[in-house]
Amino acid sequence: MRIAPKIALLMGVSVAIVMSAASWVGIQQTERSLYSGINQLLRSNLDFLAEELNEKSLGTRRTAEIIAHAPSILRALSLDVSVGLNSVLNQIPEVYPFFNYVMVVTLDGDVFAVNTLDSDRNRISSEELLGTNVRNISSLSSLFSESATVIGNPGPDPFLHLLGIGERISQWFVTPVFKNRSAIGWVAFSYNWQAELAAQLTESRNRLESQSNPILELALYNTSGKMVVNSMASTQSIPTSADQLRHEKQVTFGKSAMKLVIVSDRSKLNEPVARARTFVIGMVFVTTIVLLGSVYLILQRTVLSKVKVLQEGSHAFESGNLAYRLPPMGNDELGRLGATFNNMGQSLENARHGLERAVSERTAELKRSEERWQFALEGAREGVWDWNAETNEVYFSPQWKAMLGFEEHEVGNTLDEWDNRVHPDDKAQCYIDIQRHFSGETPYYENEHRVLCKDGSYKWILDRGMVMERFDDGKPLRVIGTHTDVTERKLAEEELLANSNEIRDLYENAPCGYHSLDKKGLFVRINNTELSWLGYTREEVIGKKKVTDILTPESLKLFEKSFPLFMETGQISSLEMNLVRRDGSVLPCLINATTVRGDDGDFILSRSTVFDITERK
Repeated sequence: MRIAPKIALLMGVSVAIVMSAASWVGIQQTERSLYSGINQLLRSNLDFLAEELNEKSLGTRRTAEIIAHAPSILRALSLDVSVGLNSVLNQIPEVYPFFNYVMVVTLDGDVFAVNTLDSDRNRISSEELLGTNVRNISSLSSLFSESATVIGNPGPDPFLHLLGIGERISQWFVTPVFKNRSAIGWVAFSYNWQAELAAQLTESRNRLESQSNPILELALYNTSGKMVVNSMASTQSIPTSADQLRHEKQVTFGKSAMKLVIVSDRSKLNEPVARARTFVIGMVFVTTIVLLGSVYLILQRTVLSKVKVLQEGSHAFESGNLAYRLPPMGNDELGRLGATFNNMGQSLENARHGLERAVSERTAELKRSEERWQFALEGAREGVWDWNAETNEVYFSPQWKAMLGFEEHEVGNTLDEWDNRVHPDDKAQCYIDIQRHFSGETPYYENEHRVLCKDGSYKWILDRGMVMERFDDGKPLRVIGTHTDVTERKLAEEELLANSNEIRDLYENAPCGYHSLDKKGLFVRINNTELSWLGYTREEVIGKKKVTDILTPESLKLFEKSFPLFMETGQISSLEMNLVRRDGSVLPCLINATTVRGDDGDFILSRSTVFDITERK
């Protein structure tokens, strides 16, 4: 692509970025202003709706109190005669259909009278409630106050199923009936709370939607986050998504705290902003195209010829002709750039000659450094190998070959030279350790294995290496490492292991018993000889049995007397005790013991020898 279009494109893009940034800031401010107004409106709607719900509850309370002051109810309770009261109560659901039923209750808590017709004048089985003591029902007992109306918490009604009325969330309003300022009974109202609240929420939602508010839902939630009722008289909450805008306010029904939630459609609220954003983007695009075309035409007439001369000079430099010089191009910015170009050419030509001298000197220094490195490795008697993992070619240093008894010309440069000499029992683990390093599980490769020497013997070799180069896909390309002869150390380790096994065999199969106890008298060690005498397995004793578990009563008393003294003095000799075998028989023993103490002098464990003195007994 030519430079003039590039410059024009760069300027056009710069203008587009600036205009886009300005438009973005404007859109963000518009969104914030819009969201602020929407949030304020929704909060006002929530406050208004909460006040409506509160007024609804207060209105229901006033209705209940008016009914409770009816002369017929006062007279019936005063005379303790319910004749004719039923017809009065049957009129209440018809006038106030939001009441499920109404009952008159005596001071003792017995149902005195109850309506037998619902709001549609259909008969309900309310006679079964007569004589029921409602104050004995735990969920209702706290509602019967002799001084004021009490509003219960919304919840299940215990009597709806008896009356043949479908299950619904109800709320009780209990109002005392006064005579001479003293309560003589109550009127209890079962309020259809769920249906009335759903109706109220639906009415509020319809009002908000008529005001162009994109409302998705109005709902009440309990403190555990479960929906109680919404504007569709449902208890199923709508799924939460990023397209929703939610506001909530706490409201109270009786003593139950709930959250009033309003959910709006965020995408519809954003429609004006989306239209403004589309308009601004279109304007930015058109302006950028016009500006780009204008800049391109100007550049074509002013700078393109001089840019062409500069391009010819750069092509000459690219081909290696550092002696090329540009013709004079005037005193403007491009002309001065041409003069700078010529000066740079002269400087580059001088620098090339200097660089060639520096490379020659550096090459000689690297060769000397490599010779010193090789000398240091051979002085340390370590062999070096350099493996090309792609071709399986390997450089083996002279010391590597000499370590195995070979002359330099006797070992080739393939991986098989090493592979064929590794002991068959060691080869599999070698490749496992190599692969673990190749896959990145270990920072370097390290393995000890036997390698066949020229004379037919094997030497133990400590082999170490690290991947120095990898392909783009992570596979190893070049691996460098060292060989170290560790034969003498391995032989010493084998001798030490043999001696350790001999000492252990002597401990386990000695002609006497050996055991060790901790400060609590718990077995922490015991040899095979003593286990065979007692008839136990090691798993049954170590860490599970105390020495007191296998002593006869007489020996137990002796142990309890001797063990504290033993922990203090650190030694006990020729102590006769009777041990109880697993089969219940008694083993007379002679015990000698010493203590093992820490650096601070504290008792750690005992070391005891046990001799069978059965024959002496």
